[in-house]
Amino acid sequence: FNLAKIDISKNKLTYIPDELFQIVGANLIEFNGGFNRLAFVPESISLLTGLKQLNLNNNKLTRLPIILPSRLTYLDLRCNKLSNTFSSKSTSKDKLLSDMLANLPTLEVLLLGYNQLLAFPMPIAATLRHLELGNNQIRYLPDEFVNNKQCQNKLELLDISNNNIKNINPKLGN
Repeated sequence: FNLAKIDISKNKLTYIPDELFQIVGANLIEFNGGFNRLAFVPESISLLTGLKQLNLNNNKLTRLPIILPSRLTYLDLRCNKLSNTFSSKSTSKDKLLSDMLANLPTLEVLLLGYNQLLAFPMPIAATLRHLELGNNQIRYLPDEFVNNKQCQNKLELLDISNNNIKNINPKLGN
């Protein structure tokens, strides 16, 4: 196939067949699986090495593959049931959202609002311009983020609205 974009949004899908990503391969640039009933994404998504935009918003995701395509620049996971720790299908060990993010060095837009995050996800790619974490249960901004000017240099939008944050470090944005 020579598909550059697949849009399966606004259906009632409960799973994505592994074979879909195996067949489509490296040419796919954009995948939209938003507004379905997906609880997980197959590990074979890592085969989409050319993927730059992944939209899985408004599903029932509780886990993600630990390896997502590393060339992603846009990742929309809003309105799911993701937490900072989730079980991975390929291993019995719990995986951290931070482990997944560490493998996305070119990410520019990360949308994680309306999930069940208890902590600010780190590490944040130095390329990130837009970070949406509103409507979670985050309690504080980690010093690792507040003190990291490289992370904040490109950041144009930070949405941490409607969380459980009690204090903002005055160093934020300086």
